[in-house]
Amino acid sequence: MMVSPPDFTPTEFRPTITQTVHAVRTAEKSGLGLDFGLYPINERIFRLLVEFKSLKENWDEDGALAPSPSAILQAENLIRLLQRAGEKVFHAAPGPNGEIMVDLRKNGKSVEILFYPTKARVVKFPIAGLPVQQDFHNDLLPEILKWLHE
Repeated sequence: MMVSPPDFTPTEFRPTITQTVHAVRTAEKSGLGLDFGLYPINERIFRLLVEFKSLKENWDEDGALAPSPSAILQAENLIRLLQRAGEKVFHAAPGPNGEIMVDLRKNGKSVEILFYPTKARVVKFPIAGLPVQQDFHNDLLPEILKWLHE
């Protein structure tokens, strides 16, 4: 049985993200899958993630590890959440340690969410000042999007 997150309108993205994160947690606890569907807004990013799955060890010819399947899955899940809220992903890229980076940009600010095989980090790049880093979990998503849109 598939569970769909609540309906939303673009002007209500913050409450919807919170509701969607709650739906994800509820579905994870109950063992249900989620069907967010693919929408054109992030189609290019989803295609990139498919391509990342085919990268082999040393894909950069400098010793990079192949992208971790768990990192790719975490990135896919995040992008589905963002897509459901109408949030466009700027870019996604593999890293040398098997991680996947998801890049969001708005109003001169940038957020990079990095999914490693066993952890996730978020780095906020303000317009001025130093970047701020912390562990990432889906509960932070409303706060991150609010900061990005301010």
